[in-house]
Amino acid sequence: LAQNQSDLGKFTVDEPQGRIVLRNDGSNVEDLIAQFIKEFPPQDAKSSAAIPSFSLTLTRGTIQLEDQVAGQRWEIAGVQLDADFPKAQGSRTAKLSAVIKHVPGVAGKAAIGKNPPAEILPGEIAADLNWQPARPADGKPEALGAGKVTCELKSLPVEISQGALRRFAGDIRPAGAVTGSLIYEWKDDAAAQRLEIAKLTSPQLTVAAPAFLGTDKPAIRLTSASGGIEIAGQRLLLDQLQIHTDVAELSASLAADAPTLDLAGMLAAVQSAKQGDGLEVSGEIDLAALAQRLPQTLRLREDTRLTEGLLDFSLKSGLSPQGERVWEATANTTRIIAETAGRKVAWDQPVEFAAIARHTKAGIVIDRLTGKASFATLEGEGT
Repeated sequence: LAQNQSDLGKFTVDEPQGRIVLRNDGSNVEDLIAQFIKEFPPQDAKSSAAIPSFSLTLTRGTIQLEDQVAGQRWEIAGVQLDADFPKAQGSRTAKLSAVIKHVPGVAGKAAIGKNPPAEILPGEIAADLNWQPARPADGKPEALGAGKVTCELKSLPVEISQGALRRFAGDIRPAGAVTGSLIYEWKDDAAAQRLEIAKLTSPQLTVAAPAFLGTDKPAIRLTSASGGIEIAGQRLLLDQLQIHTDVAELSASLAADAPTLDLAGMLAAVQSAKQGDGLEVSGEIDLAALAQRLPQTLRLREDTRLTEGLLDFSLKSGLSPQGERVWEATANTTRIIAETAGRKVAWDQPVEFAAIARHTKAGIVIDRLTGKASFATLEGEGT
């Protein structure tokens, strides 16, 4: 290695062991990275040195994951890694596979609930990397260039994400297993990135989120989920997101400039004044199934049960010839039947709603607002 630092050679490691500890304030991996940066601070690139070539094979590896945030232990077993970074300016490739196993027991003091959790079955993950770094030029080293990561999931337990979700997003506790494919691509040194979901399914997913859903823990069967999201600078594209479950179906697409990826940035994106930018969302909700899964969230009386009813909805935005953002929304229900206090109640006439509004310099202008139901009729327009 000392004689030829551009070619590190071939490494083979059998049965490597590792341990990751996730805490509320960080993890041992983040501690290691911070310490490395402190001892070896990044320096301005002054040479056009290429990434060293090497070949690495790991077999029968094991990583212990202690999630102290969610109070769970995991074992990433049977880790197999084959990486090849050749001398020539060709593609760098790597293949990774492993089995994700839940280890019963409590990790740390943040265990979720007092009762022992249901058995979590193991799942599998496999990933392929194909990376073409940008060539060294103008005294700069190799850069990210372009690449693609394909990830195949087989019955992967989503409970493994609970600690990260609670740390970064809030107290959200998904449970269940997912199968499908994820594809991540980047180009132009990651200036453009795309994430694509393909054939994602689950026999049952449940979510507990006390701050949002109280004691409700809705469960759904995910028939399929697919679509892509692409980011290039401030340009955001949501490409034909399709979600089908036993409770609802959703289709969405978006093209807009988003200054940031937070809520404020998303609100700015949907108000874009560019020709061709817009949002389209449509779907159908089984109201009876939704009410059955979210009784507390929907504040239903204990003696009330919704037994039949569907809601179709759509939302579409575009640009008018005058350059104003125009919004069109519709919502319609089928026949709705409920049981309350032992009596059957039916709304035979569907509820219909439609609206068209414009975002002008003076504010929001409603061009048309209509509503129709068995108990009322609504028509209106104005500011």
